[in-house]
Order: sequence, then structure tokens, then C-alpha cells
Amino acid sequence: MTLPRFTSGKVGNLEFSHLNEAFDLLESKRAATRPRREPVDDALLVRLIQKNAAGAFSWSEMTRKDDGTFEAVSGGVASTKDGDAFHYPAISLSGGAIAGDTVIIEPRRTKQGKLYYTIATSAGTVTRAFQIVSSVAHATRPDAWAYVAKTVESVISPGIGQQWVVTSQSEYTLLNGAENPSDGNSIGVGTVPPSGTLSTRRAIKPGTVVMASYSGNNWVFSIPNGYSFVCT
Repeated sequence: MTLPRFTSGKVGNLEFSHLNEAFDLLESKRAATRPRREPVDDALLVRLIQKNAAGAFSWSEMTRKDDGTFEAVSGGVASTKDGDAFHYPAISLSGGAIAGDTVIIEPRRTKQGKLYYTIATSAGTVTRAFQIVSSVAHATRPDAWAYVAKTVESVISPGIGQQWVVTSQSEYTLLNGAENPSDGNSIGVGTVPPSGTLSTRRAIKPGTVVMASYSGNNWVFSIPNGYSFVCT
């Protein structure tokens, strides 16, 4: 017998969605040979797919092959339910996770009992390679910018050599710590320009690859800027 499903109703902290999850689990245990339809309270190996405005990730189940590579599980579980890709979201407590990562997620319950997952990550700073796409001028300073960037990885191609390949179309905002001090008698990170010249700090050029670390809710890198000079 197929158990019923509900679309509304609540008794105290028990909501209709909790009953539906319980019924799904009961049916899966009664028919273990059927593909799993819903996530359950187990740790899972998954690939993060997309990050929403609330900082939660959608995901799909993965498996590791003997050669060390990963592939999607046929008929595996996912974060999607009823067209909602974030119905069972994965949350990064460190803030350093990005779309495309293969990670372990562990089940948790909200105060109201809704199932979600936390991304299991090691302690410490997360560092990634990014390629700068564009820059956005600072609201009050003409010598500082925020940078729009995408994640990249280094690939060696036969006949071509080393290339930086974009790994995700998701865009991230980066800050350049080298732009923190304003220019005065010295410019940049300590350069003293020749007398009789005017110098202007320039934004980091698009296409530049930087290593950025996640710190204080921001992705931060530190590279000295280029300058333009005019003789007076």
C-alpha cells in the first residue's frame, strides 16, 4: 500500500512535511530495491551544484571510483523536491564552499524539525584560485575596488601547455588587501615614485589569476596594483 501524502496541516511543531518525510522513509525500507527518492538522516557524498541568495547549496549524490575520480550516482538522492532545488539545502558553516565542490554533508534538523545538511569541512582557512572578470569602483575611494571573479584550475593541454580553465560560472566578490593603504609620499606597497611625476593607481586587470582566501565573510587576495604615470 502506498502511504498518503499531505499538502498542508500542522500540530504543534509537527508539520505535514515531516509526515511526508517519515512516509517516504517507511516506504523505502519496505522496498529497499527501489531507488531512493528522498534524503534520509545519513551522511552523504555529494557535489554542490548551485548557491542561492541565502547562502545555501543545492546538491546531488556522488560516488568515488577506484581510480580516485567521482561520478554521479544513478538514481541517487538530491536536494530537489517538488521542483524546489533547495528543499534539502546544504549549509557551509565555514563559508568557504563553492559550487562544484565534492564534499561530505551531514544531516541536521531545524528547530521546527525540517531536514537540512551541513557541509563537513576541515578547520582552517580556505584558499582558491580565481580569475578576475571585472572590477567595481569603491563608493568613496578612487583607489580601491571590489573584484568580480570566477574559480579556475590549471590544466596542461597537449600542444598548448598550461591554461587556466573556469570551473564554474558562479561569480564571487574579491577584495584586494594591497589596496587598504591610500597613496601618499609612497605608493602601492611602498614604492617611492620619481620626483616630477603624478601617479594613479589602477584596478587589477581582468584575466589576472589570484589566490584568494576566505576570511571574515570575504574572499581576500593581496597583489600590488599597476600604476599610470604622467610627467609634470
